[in-house]
Amino acid sequence: MHPEDLPDPGTYVDPETGDIWEKYSSGNWYVNGVLHRPFPHALTPEPRVPNAPAVSDEWRPVVGYPRYEVNRKGDLRYVETKTPMAPFRGDSSETYYPLMPADNVVHAVPLSVILDQAFPESRD
Repeated sequence: MHPEDLPDPGTYVDPETGDIWEKYSSGNWYVNGVLHRPFPHALTPEPRVPNAPAVSDEWRPVVGYPRYEVNRKGDLRYVETKTPMAPFRGDSSETYYPLMPADNVVHAVPLSVILDQAFPESRD
């Protein structure tokens, strides 16, 4: 299977190592539950299990931005409405979210920074 053929999101098995790769709607890849930056080599789709629980339904506050929450998959939402937010890509292809702290000035915050601060136990 080629990278361009992979649906978004999806769960895949590396046939060489047996690692579980997960691609989320944010564009992030996780290998065995840990955020991974480089694109994986050839992957094979993992069979779907009906009614399987989500990888992580835990939402944590975004540090410094009390209006927002993030989960391990890299999805952000508004605290009050639970409405999901749309990310954007910067020049370096890094994923960013437009966040507004209490000062009402929009900041482009890299998703990698948001995840590192919200889930410090997941750092390499």
